[in-house]
Amino acid sequence: MYDVVPYYLSKILAELPSFVIPPIIAMLITFFSVGFTRSYENFFKFVLNAVCNALAAISYGYLVSCGVTNAEAAMQLSPVIIMPLMLVGG
Repeated sequence: MYDVVPYYLSKILAELPSFVIPPIIAMLITFFSVGFTRSYENFFKFVLNAVCNALAAISYGYLVSCGVTNAEAAMQLSPVIIMPLMLVGG
């Protein structure tokens, strides 16, 4: 009923709070318990990194779900895509 771009953008914008709030809470706990240098700049960089990482992971999930028709094949294909990224990403 909708084109791809408006559907994708509206889906991402509607789900954005549920994608952003959990990494922020997790990094809020992690940042202060690990003992990093306490400054606003470092904290916001740390949180931004975690949020971008979460959004990239969700995007890979969408990519796999668009390319594969059944859940079993998606579960088998996911490590093939994710493992090289983990190995070269550090």
